[in-house]
Amino acid sequence: MGFEKVKEKLILQVQRQCEYGDDMVRGLRQGKEVNLLEKDLPIKMESESTGERLKAAENESFKLLYEKEMEVFTERRDALRRNKSKVYGIIYDQYCSSTMRERVKELPEFRDEIRDDPYRLLSEIMKLMHQPVRATFPYISLIDVLARWINLRQKEEESLVDYLERLREMKAMAVSHLGKSFLEEFVKKTDEYIGTDEYTKKQELKADAVDTFTTAIFLRNCDRSRYGSLIDDLSKTYALGVDQYPRTLQGAMDVLRKVKFDRKEKKKKESGSGNGNEGRRETSFAQQQSERRCFACGDRTHILPQCPNKGNIPRAEWFDRTGRERSHHQTEEQPSQQGEENSLQVFIHR
Repeated sequence: MGFEKVKEKLILQVQRQCEYGDDMVRGLRQGKEVNLLEKDLPIKMESESTGERLKAAENESFKLLYEKEMEVFTERRDALRRNKSKVYGIIYDQYCSSTMRERVKELPEFRDEIRDDPYRLLSEIMKLMHQPVRATFPYISLIDVLARWINLRQKEEESLVDYLERLREMKAMAVSHLGKSFLEEFVKKTDEYIGTDEYTKKQELKADAVDTFTTAIFLRNCDRSRYGSLIDDLSKTYALGVDQYPRTLQGAMDVLRKVKFDRKEKKKKESGSGNGNEGRRETSFAQQQSERRCFACGDRTHILPQCPNKGNIPRAEWFDRTGRERSHHQTEEQPSQQGEENSLQVFIHR
């Protein structure tokens, strides 16, 4: 998906162009400014020698070292302040389209909280990239995020790494709406939770719930032409009382990488073709327009508002819900990654 790839491109630029850029990069990755005083402030040492002459010599050496380290620390601190404003300008001017800039400026927090803060700007950009509709009832917006997260599928010929990257981005969006503990009540009802008396284990199950849930999505929606047999085997063994489902995304990746291609399933899909956008590089934050298709019928020649027969098919059977393309038909209209033609073209230069 666009956001993470373009963010990495931005980070490479920051590393190249900013003095002491690594401090800025740390902040961009963790979503907030790094506190240099927390771990990087030099500590003045004192000699523990008993001899006065040796002690004095060592203290003088420690003093010179401390002064040098403080000099570097001061340079880093000042560079971080300068870079904060510089990187904000890079993101806003070079990586945001005019549409995204307008969307950001419309936010009520822009003037007091977002402007000149590159970390907050990136956070708001990620949210806006997944909000195609300007005014949406909050619960509808939440449903849209959850639907895209749960229904995100691996594309044909898409690598596991790229698929995982897209899924992680949608997970981050869902967590930003719901928080990290929204699955706790569900976890408490699982056999695994009920079956253990260890407090530490119970806490781990609750803490890992979102990752476990995302791993289940990752497995459920992977390309069945490649991994269908494995997914079926996991389901069958679980029904027999043997739980072999991986609980982490890395574990799922390791399992899927060992699977040989399911060529029988592949033949069923050979009559179709890819979307033609697999090799495209993301160069700016843009609302997801990697494959412009009609939400209802799946046709690539038009989008939903221009579909001539969007009312001829139940919404539950639209392309954006089922993934099935229909001739002269459509499925349910909902904000999606394609969005409108003018939707958030952020982090993109074409």
